[in-house]
Amino acid sequence: KNAAVTILDDVAAGSGDDDAALRRRLMILLEGRTVLFGTSHLNVAAEFEHSVELDQGRVVRVDGRDPAAG
Repeated sequence: KNAAVTILDDVAAGSGDDDAALRRRLMILLEGRTVLFGTSHLNVAAEFEHSVELDQGRVVRVDGRDPAAG
């Protein structure tokens, strides 16, 4: 399907070479689309154009910056 938003939760979210290669392929396939990619690895989140870090359901960082800092 040609979904407007794709949600991937912990799919290829590991730090190994195989997971990294799969993420690169997914990025190519989903280019131009909105993707919500869930991961508990900050280094994996950093590979994406934008990232939002949550702690107990609260936003603590957006694109590596503290949102409370302005």
